[in-house]
Amino acid sequence: MKLISKIFLLVFYISLHGSCANDPTETQQPIQKQELPPRITVPRDEALFRQNGCESCHGKYGSGDTTENADRKFPNGIPDLRNKKEYKYGSSLSAISKTIRNGIPNTQMRPYQHLKEEEIKTIAKYVLELQKIR
Repeated sequence: MKLISKIFLLVFYISLHGSCANDPTETQQPIQKQELPPRITVPRDEALFRQNGCESCHGKYGSGDTTENADRKFPNGIPDLRNKKEYKYGSSLSAISKTIRNGIPNTQMRPYQHLKEEEIKTIAKYVLELQKIR
């Protein structure tokens, strides 16, 4: 027990009197403030489109011609969301919402039933905005 007490006292002594940042013989460099990069804010609809993987197949602007698609060689193709004629179940807000919720059987479009109804509607509205890009 005496040995443990001596070691404890030695460690305690060194921590109090040993070399540390408060030692006046050491010169300290002033701490420089680093500026943070500017914040980049993505609108919620676009963020949901990206976060749920829509962009990985449909592309950033909904064209469906991403490099990933060329590499995967999807047999059914990925529709260009900007072209209303390529929608399998319709291009209205309700039709797009239903497609997001239920997916499209026998295609790469899986159902997104885990999303809240409000999130599905938000993504569907974003898809409607993509139709205006063409």
